[in-house]
Amino acid sequence: MIRFEYSIVQTIILVGTILLLVKLMIPPIPLGETYRRIREHLPQTGYVLGLFAAFVVSVIDYVEAHFDARITRAIRKDYTPFVSRFGTTWVERIQRHRSVAATYLFSYTYIWVFPAIMFAVFFVLVHDNREEVVQFLVAAYFSNLLFVLPFYLFFPVNEVWVSDPHVQLLTDRISPLIMEHFRSISALDNCFPSFHTSLALLIAMAAWRSGRARVALLATLASLMVIVSTLYLGIHWPLDILAGGVAAIFCGSLSLSYAPSVFARASLRFEQLRQFAIDKISI
Repeated sequence: MIRFEYSIVQTIILVGTILLLVKLMIPPIPLGETYRRIREHLPQTGYVLGLFAAFVVSVIDYVEAHFDARITRAIRKDYTPFVSRFGTTWVERIQRHRSVAATYLFSYTYIWVFPAIMFAVFFVLVHDNREEVVQFLVAAYFSNLLFVLPFYLFFPVNEVWVSDPHVQLLTDRISPLIMEHFRSISALDNCFPSFHTSLALLIAMAAWRSGRARVALLATLASLMVIVSTLYLGIHWPLDILAGGVAAIFCGSLSLSYAPSVFARASLRFEQLRQFAIDKISI
């Protein structure tokens, strides 16, 4: 019962954060008008396909987390010692300067701002009817997961606090339930590359293509805070962050090249299927 109630609280915080970010990104427009425009544009084929692709990515991520432990036990490998050689003392040094305020701020950033900034940028793009940028964002999200998935399955690296006795998981100082809820989609050894880093950078790339300077600046600031939070909270090694940056550059370049053609073919097939369904219903 406590976990259920806590999940509701987390959902409320997430929705509130999304609304706040959307309002900060397009402040002159009332939220009611913003909602009307989003509702008007969202049924378009490109956005429907984008939401479907994002849903598929979430399902894949959930399934991977479910089977991750079994695969790790089967391969009997642990690459944490290798990854921890590079900048192993950085996280410990950062945590020496911890404070209650910073712990709350970076926990909020890691758990809620990270997904909220993606939804907020997505909604602003739909509001402005920037379908091509939404396609880039969704394609980057999808390709990013495909990029990191083999590492998570066959190159297990434990989080810093698990391996280093001098580092703490600082979210536990607020509540252990925070990361317990998070573990349904992220195993303890899914550390390399940092998915938070790569996706945060890809969101910032999409924001810079939005044509709105305020959106770009807020998304960039939020993305940088997400990256710092992974170190401060004792979750990622510095090499995870570097690998996440490489993943973002690769997946961003790939999405810029192939997203338009892939979505064009998918939209054509979707329209054919929809027309076929309409014809069958009308018979």
